[in-house]
Amino acid sequence: MVTLINLIGGQNIPNLIAQKFIIPQKIILLYSKGSIKQKEYYKSVVRDMNIEEREINAYNYYSIKNEIKNILIENKGGEFILNFTGGTKIMSLACFNVFKEMNYQSIYIDSENSKIYKFNNSELNVESMNIKITAEEYLKLNGHIYKIEVEKTIDDSKKAYYEFLENNFNPLIGKFLHEINDRYELNKQEFYNNNVALKNKNFKYKWDNNRRASIISINNDEFEIKGKDSIKYITGMWFEDLVYYKKFKHTSIYDEVIRNVHIKDRSGKQDMIELDIIALYQNNFHLFELKSSKPRRETLNNLRTIKEQLGTYTKLFLVSYFNLDENDPLVDRMQDLGIRFFNYFNFQIEKCIEPSNINL
Repeated sequence: MVTLINLIGGQNIPNLIAQKFIIPQKIILLYSKGSIKQKEYYKSVVRDMNIEEREINAYNYYSIKNEIKNILIENKGGEFILNFTGGTKIMSLACFNVFKEMNYQSIYIDSENSKIYKFNNSELNVESMNIKITAEEYLKLNGHIYKIEVEKTIDDSKKAYYEFLENNFNPLIGKFLHEINDRYELNKQEFYNNNVALKNKNFKYKWDNNRRASIISINNDEFEIKGKDSIKYITGMWFEDLVYYKKFKHTSIYDEVIRNVHIKDRSGKQDMIELDIIALYQNNFHLFELKSSKPRRETLNNLRTIKEQLGTYTKLFLVSYFNLDENDPLVDRMQDLGIRFFNYFNFQIEKCIEPSNINL
């Protein structure tokens, strides 16, 4: 029987990857009082497995050595593999030394570069691996309560609208759309019941309650978008569709791309936090925030808060229709927060993929 020993710490992704790679008959989890939640998050993903749990003192080197020796004695006769990627450094060191003394195999998971380091006594072998986790597994491993909206089929009217704006959107149109949204937010019920209409020299908008549709005219082009969500669509959601269908829909670079994901805000300040697009590349969680308008400092701070909730393996990207001047203070702020900025027209998914350097 193959038994995998996983050390539970702040990050669970290497533990799940090790389990998928090894395919053990039994898993032993070493955890401490500080990692009980992480242990439960891991168990929520791993089902129909023979799991044994052992609580240890995460910072007592000799106590950990004794505990791991007892485990090996109690389960004598099988094959043992230690995954020392997680846990505290003291946990990793103590367990690694015991396995080396007793001539058992230890492994280290480099999940970002899809490599596994195998230590057999004094020998080290490095192998490539092709183990993937899903977006839902990622969210569960980090203990998130989440909801993923079912992707809706794009209709021709919406497609015509976002394709028109792709090459014609400008600050004047943006200002008019902002006025529509402000009027809608002021009194939504009155907006629907009174068939609110707005216009200026070049633009017209009207909500038609009988047709249940937004009718917008930009210069000489008119568009009719049906449904109550049409107001939100014409004032901002069009850009989300544009980026998704033009940049992400048919990409083969990412292992998985999902949009419109909502996670519970752990701070309790919001009911749910919306994630525009999430994509997985070699078990790295790429989060894309999409803005038709120029980004604001508040947007950057919100992204940083989301990253703190999503974990170490999350990389942040901001895509805006408009470019930023290189002297704009937001450029430096994004660099400080680890956010990569792209203007829509120079945005290429390939630029989001960079090799990772792991200091083993």
